Amino acid sequence: LEQQQRYQKYLSEIETLQDHIKHDQIEYESKRNNYEQQIQKKKEHVEQLKADYVKLVREIASKAVFARSGKSISNQEVENYLTLLREKEEELIKTRHDNIRLKNQLKKRELQLKAKEELAEGLHMIDFEQLKIENQTYTERSRPDLADRR
Repeated sequence: LEQQQRYQKYLSEIETLQDHIKHDQIEYESKRNNYEQQIQKKKEHVEQLKADYVKLVREIASKAVFARSGKSISNQEVENYLTLLREKEEELIKTRHDNIRLKNQLKKRELQLKAKEELAEGLHMIDFEQLKIENQTYTERSRPDLADRR
């Protein structure tokens, strides 16, 4: 009877924990969806700002003239400039990704190095103790030899 009560108690605890897990999963899923929506809104805002910038550059360039020659800037030159800007932005994004990856790799390597250093310190202590024991054994062996020589 006591075992059955304990069994029932554990079953109810398991059910309670499973309910908590389900509740947490729903909560975290909701938070994740909320964050994804925020990210999407920000991405859309950034894209809108980029489009506005390109529009502004084209508008300004259409009215601009070269200072020395007085000629207006051609559409081809404006497009070349915008293409160059896009390439630089893509390169910047790639460089930032590489930087993040390398920082994470550095942290990982530093942790590995720290673990190896701690292990090495322990091994040095073990080596020292082993040498001490060997020295003591050698000393004990040499003492009878010294006594025999006298």
